[in-house]
Amino acid sequence: MTAFFKKGVIPLIILALGVAGAGWLNASRATPPKGKPHERVANVRVMALQAGSYPVVIDATGVVEAARTAVIAPELAGVISQLSDQLRPGGLIKRGELLLALDAAEQRITLQQKLAALQEAEYNLAIEAGKQERAERDWNLVKSRKADKKAAELARRVPNLGIAKQQVKSAQAAVDLARLNLKRMRLTAPFDALVLESDVALGQRLGAGSQAAKLMQANQVRVRIAAPLTQLRWLQIPPPDADSPHGSAVTVTVGDIQAEGWLEGIDGALNAASQQAELLAIIPQSETPRRLPLGAVVSVRLHGLTQNGVIAIPRAALHEGNRVWLVDADNKLDYRDVTPLWGDAKTLYVREGLASGAQVVVSPLAAPLRGVKARVQGDEAAPSAPEQQRHKRAGDAA
Repeated sequence: MTAFFKKGVIPLIILALGVAGAGWLNASRATPPKGKPHERVANVRVMALQAGSYPVVIDATGVVEAARTAVIAPELAGVISQLSDQLRPGGLIKRGELLLALDAAEQRITLQQKLAALQEAEYNLAIEAGKQERAERDWNLVKSRKADKKAAELARRVPNLGIAKQQVKSAQAAVDLARLNLKRMRLTAPFDALVLESDVALGQRLGAGSQAAKLMQANQVRVRIAAPLTQLRWLQIPPPDADSPHGSAVTVTVGDIQAEGWLEGIDGALNAASQQAELLAIIPQSETPRRLPLGAVVSVRLHGLTQNGVIAIPRAALHEGNRVWLVDADNKLDYRDVTPLWGDAKTLYVREGLASGAQVVVSPLAAPLRGVKARVQGDEAAPSAPEQQRHKRAGDAA
């Protein structure tokens, strides 16, 4: 009997007591006050948009190249007798300054010979002119109406005078050529130049047409700029036949060197690698304290035409690509997908999709949803119903 009581009755008593205790605890639990569900609120910072007039600014990259180059080579062979100290890589030479001179002794002798031949031809012309004058008088005395024109010209020595005149012209041409050859023995700079290449020395013999130096224009360089085709409409690009090819202003920067210039045109072919247009800009070097090195990759800022009715949006306002979140008149989140006209590192510019005065969100948003209530930072909102009840219970307990 005792064993049966321990194995059968006692467990039932314990189970009954447990059920009764659980029921008592459940009945004695305080029922929480019922209230409205917690409303989601997004804390945001906003900026009021304003339409205005903005000059287009396009950032790009470019490569510095020579605006103009020239290969210096003698037209005649000769030995170098004079050489400029600046005829070396990096040397600066003004337009018209002597680069080098070849020994011109032979050319001077030839010129003297041609001058003597010219003097002789002029003397012969004077003699023949006198003979022709006498022949003309004699012909007037004995001329016959039956004589043909050719016979008359021979009698009057007209052909002889013509030959003498042609001999003078030929001798004069020989003198001009001798003077030209003498001048060709001196090579001068065709423009203000920076020497790119030169490896010649005094006493060195140069053949006709052999390169003595390579020069580039010193007072300006060209920058070849890769720009998207869609951005060209904002720029002033001079046509190829423009009298003064000065287009949109250009600012180039490399390291701590900055220089200003202008667009001079556009290359006729697209860049094969990037499929972008290649703009050509001229950068005067006389306006910079230091020169832009050839081949340098430079940052370029193109200053385009001013556009009216444009809204500037900070890039911090962009979410999910080109989506902009706004706070509407009901203080709720809404969004617009915009298409920028152009932009820079900090700002995008749009003309459609946004209105002046719109409140654009410029603070980060975590999983934003359209229609969620927005609380603009700085505005204080009244506590919600659950918050009021918690504050009341805390006061009663105190």
